[in-house]
Amino acid sequence: MDTGPSSTQYWIDRAAEINYTDDLGHKGDEDYYDGRNPIEDVALAPHIAWNEADRAMALKKAAESRDLQPGQWIELDWPPTGHLWTPGYVYWTEFESCVTHSDAYNERGDETEFEDCDDCRQRERIVESPAEWTFSVRGSIYEVRFDSQGCERDREIDEDSFEVCMVEQDPANILIGPPGNGFRD
Repeated sequence: MDTGPSSTQYWIDRAAEINYTDDLGHKGDEDYYDGRNPIEDVALAPHIAWNEADRAMALKKAAESRDLQPGQWIELDWPPTGHLWTPGYVYWTEFESCVTHSDAYNERGDETEFEDCDDCRQRERIVESPAEWTFSVRGSIYEVRFDSQGCERDREIDEDSFEVCMVEQDPANILIGPPGNGFRD
């Protein structure tokens, strides 16, 4: 599932539809996420184009998780809602100069001079753990009942939340937006 550029474009287009004038930003950009609010409250779930096969799979999974009796069924609120489960962790390795450039690097401390050196170990971005999103739906369990006149009636007997899937995302692609204002489902 795409959780990168096309997902980001979806949110940008959605912001334009409601004339939202502020920019959307990524988690690593301090202009958009300063850490004051929990990331789970401001992160926008990746946009996923759900289809009928996904819905059928979710319904099957929900039905299997419950011990449905004859005359009972489940109805799901569709589409699923995404919640950031874990924001993931990214770090950068340190630059390590080769023997030839060691003295020059120690003098200047600027590794950009040595970007073309195959022997110097350049800084590298490492995704130690991806961000994880859980997508879930609310499901209502119904059963057929008969009233005192023998007429068939549907009655909701229970409701529950069912996890549809978990999606991994590069933490750098977590998009930050305001809660509410038509952005958070």
